[in-house]
Amino acid sequence: MSCDEVSFGSDKEPRWSAWAAARRWPPAILAGAVAVLVGGGYLLGRPPEPSPPPDAPFPQADGVQITLCPASGESCEPGTPEQAVAEARKAPELTSVTLVTGEEARRRLYDAIVTREPQSGEEARYRSLAYPPHIRAGLRRPQDLDAVRRRLAGRPGIGQILLTWPDFWAGKAQVAVAMCAPRLSSSGTCGTSYATRAQRDAVFALLREQDGVAEVFLEDRPFAMRLARHRQPHLRFALGQFSETLYARLDDPAKARAVAQAVVGRPGVAWARLVK
Repeated sequence: MSCDEVSFGSDKEPRWSAWAAARRWPPAILAGAVAVLVGGGYLLGRPPEPSPPPDAPFPQADGVQITLCPASGESCEPGTPEQAVAEARKAPELTSVTLVTGEEARRRLYDAIVTREPQSGEEARYRSLAYPPHIRAGLRRPQDLDAVRRRLAGRPGIGQILLTWPDFWAGKAQVAVAMCAPRLSSSGTCGTSYATRAQRDAVFALLREQDGVAEVFLEDRPFAMRLARHRQPHLRFALGQFSETLYARLDDPAKARAVAQAVVGRPGVAWARLVK
């Protein structure tokens, strides 16, 4: 019997098992061969797929961001940034109260966003955006938010108080590549529709080819919506609000920007950023 007679048909005694039995292959070797042919899929032409998100709990809120009340504020008590910081530091529920200047906020953004060419017009646009100063602080417990809001309500310079969360992907990946969606129609190469499966597969394949990429994950729209609901359970979300995002884990995080630059601007890519 030749190798061409190996079959996965429905015979009562499959010919491949009779062929293997006649050769008395060790069971471990036989099982491995079948796994490669059936489970692995590579010899059958099945392309590799992105990994699902890591099996890890969603992070809990660990801080707050406080907007500053402008001098002409109508819904809050006007005050200086220094007054707002002093008021926030009186709250025992908060830790590490820090004033983030507009320049610092802008720097954090353009340090994370990746453009195809350094010093491009796109990067210059990010650098030119104006960001208002705000206060960042640690929160001892997520359930302390209401107490903080009651304590600081109406205090000079204090505007809105919002929860902040650690990035779920921090420590799990170094590059995020968002695929096009209607809500991202003004980004990258996006039109007014979702990226196609072929576009996503092409970006995934390109990421896998980059030096230092160890694994690529797919955050699909249902996962992104669950993460948003975890962060803001009081809001209503629809699946159409979210896009797919590919996340790359690197052996060498120093190569993250080069990896992101290889895919930004490709068809179907809305934007790329560094995960920090």
